[in-house]
Amino acid sequence: MIIPTESDTFILYNTLKDTILLIDSELKEALGKESITLPDEYIPVLKMAGMIVDDDVREDFIYQYMYNSRKFDASTSYFIIFPTYACNLQCPYCYEKSGSVLSHSMNVETAENVSLFMKKMAEENKSSHILMKLYGGEPLLNDEAIFLIYDAVSTFAKEGIGFHIVLQTNGTLLTEETIDKLSDHLWTVEVTLEGDRELHDTIRFYKKGGGTYEDIMNAIQLLLQKNIHTALRINASAADHLDALLKDMKKRGVGGRNLSFYVTQTSDFGLHELFTNDALCLRDEKRAVDLIPELRAVVDKNGFRQNLTTFDTLQKQKIIPCNFERKGRYVVDPYGDVYLCFFTAGQKEHSIGTVGQGGTVEWNSNFYDIMKRNPLEFGECQHCALLPMCGGGCHIRACKNEGTYLAPHCGSIKEMAEERIKLYLQQKYPERFGWLK
Repeated sequence: MIIPTESDTFILYNTLKDTILLIDSELKEALGKESITLPDEYIPVLKMAGMIVDDDVREDFIYQYMYNSRKFDASTSYFIIFPTYACNLQCPYCYEKSGSVLSHSMNVETAENVSLFMKKMAEENKSSHILMKLYGGEPLLNDEAIFLIYDAVSTFAKEGIGFHIVLQTNGTLLTEETIDKLSDHLWTVEVTLEGDRELHDTIRFYKKGGGTYEDIMNAIQLLLQKNIHTALRINASAADHLDALLKDMKKRGVGGRNLSFYVTQTSDFGLHELFTNDALCLRDEKRAVDLIPELRAVVDKNGFRQNLTTFDTLQKQKIIPCNFERKGRYVVDPYGDVYLCFFTAGQKEHSIGTVGQGGTVEWNSNFYDIMKRNPLEFGECQHCALLPMCGGGCHIRACKNEGTYLAPHCGSIKEMAEERIKLYLQQKYPERFGWLK
């Protein structure tokens, strides 16, 4: 990719090697010619960055190797477990409709079979590690299933396999007892905040009435006191709300090395539009990119730079379009149905199988179609310079729009790739690229 800037220079980005050079117009013109003549001192640098390659290099083969290496690496078996679809909050943007559409909770028999399924898959995948993420709904509404699965898998892990838990919770039901029961393997607890208390309590509130801000802050402080890594998702729609939140966190002493956070936004549309309406998704991405510099300035001003986790990775590759389009990744809902995308949990047409007695699963055609998916078989992707940045796109979006998982989906990558790379340089190297627009 050759990206023009406001000065007399160009950004040269190699998507396969994930390398960036800044070049002048003379070199840009030279690289655009069929027969390239370059000063000798340029050649080693350009070769190292992948900007020029030997005639016999097959970059499609290199990409295929990178793709297969990632897709079929199952050294970690990763399970997202829904103990329940139910929730005690009534957040207006919830894509699960706050448990009003699905509210089933996992029973004891299903939980036992799920724990056997987890052990079975870890053994079959020859994994050295199990990562379990507890999701919902609000998972702590069904702590019986959580503890049953936890006890079984943690006992299995004593046989020499690693085991870590990520708990994604709304933070309102977290107790010292729960933390202590899971603490041996509790890696991270993820909690969501909307901004300062005034804004937050108008968005994340109890079904019975009343805001959740104080209860969540108390839970965050409890986790940090117990040295549990706490990751905050902050839905920041405006810089002033983020500023007020960070000031309150400082006042309460919420910080330190066990706290991290990322800043994002919520959308004003549902799951159907998320997967089928590229124009709305592009609108939201543009809005987020425009807001990021303002949010970053607020983070720096309040002294939380060391706790921020995502702004510096905007241009990174996506050789695999989704972490859950890989071997050893499973989403299990309260019925024991298995999916490869947590957004589709409960949509039976996207299930890849169901956990049965003894933890057995017979995979259906969805599973094999998704595992077979290879963007180099898509005509639109084969020679696209952006392929290493999108990996062929989301398989669910492809299915929703084309009727098959075996199709590409470009989404917003073509419109936003250049902006993401410039924003990355701005944020990563402000002293050198602060002038970029």
